[in-house]
Amino acid sequence: HTLDFKGRADINSRSQTFRWFTIPLLYYFCDRAAMHINHKYTSRVEDCRLAEATNGSKMIVLKLRRPSLFQFEPGQYAYIKCTDLDQTWHPFSIASDP
Repeated sequence: HTLDFKGRADINSRSQTFRWFTIPLLYYFCDRAAMHINHKYTSRVEDCRLAEATNGSKMIVLKLRRPSLFQFEPGQYAYIKCTDLDQTWHPFSIASDP
């Protein structure tokens, strides 16, 4: 079954749509699997506060103790899940203190 049956010249010719979606989907699922298998660290929250930027937007500032094997560069992001609040992963951008 294909979604592009009207665009094909011959009704019996096979659609090539799967070629455009197979590799990106395979890459996506492999990336998600690697994230869940290889990158789980536990850390303690040292400080949590609500901050307001100069343009009026609000943000949460979390100060965490860095796990010993966790390597990062400022500007990257990490998914954080606080099991005391909910079971959802939230993305946070990483910034380091000079």
